[in-house]
Parts: sequence; structure tokens; C-alpha cells
Amino acid sequence: MYSLEDLSLMQFTNDRNIEGFLNKWDEILACVDIAKTEPATLAQMFQQKLKQSTVMATEVTHWRRLDANDPNKTYEWLRRAVETCLRLDREDRNQENLQDAKRQPAAPGKGKGKGKGKGKW
Repeated sequence: MYSLEDLSLMQFTNDRNIEGFLNKWDEILACVDIAKTEPATLAQMFQQKLKQSTVMATEVTHWRRLDANDPNKTYEWLRRAVETCLRLDREDRNQENLQDAKRQPAAPGKGKGKGKGKGKW
């Protein structure tokens, strides 16, 4: 069983494992009674972790500059920013893989042909 303290002590690993970080965050968060936690506290904890990310730096900086009363200064906004980053990264990798596949020459087919074309007519 996890507690809010576990969430607070959780470390951001690195930018190559943002998805793993988010999965672990969700695992701990699922065990925490967030109804007893102020939404601003959860948002602050989350952004503290993300401050270590170079990939999320623009979004975190934008979020931190928002006025305290801004409706976008929420945990949900930060969470969507991370999910968007992950989605865009997946889309970019998929596109690169498609392009790489198109660049590779097709392998010759294996069939029961008669050889070098003799006797086809």
C-alpha cells in the first residue's frame, strides 16, 4: 500500500523513460486517497518531478508562469501535457519506422519458378 509520502519521494528517472515514470506515478496515485489532498498540492508535486525533464521543460515553464488563479494551472493540464508528449513521440517513431521500411529494397520473392526465364513462352 502506498501513501502520499511515497508519491512525494518518487524520483523522476530520465527523459527516455517518461512513460515508465508516469506508470509508476499512476500506480502510487491509485493507492492514495486523493480526495484528502488539495488539487494544488498534487499539481505542485507533479510539476516538481517534471522540472527535471528537458523534454517537458517548455510545458513546465509555461505552467509555472501561469497566474495562481488561471484555470489551466492544474494537475490535469500538466498530465495532458505529458500524455501529449508521449503521443507525439510515438507518432514520430511510427512515422520514422514507416519511412525506414519504404527505403529498404524489397527482398526477392521465393517461388517455384523455372529458373532464369527459360521455357516461359
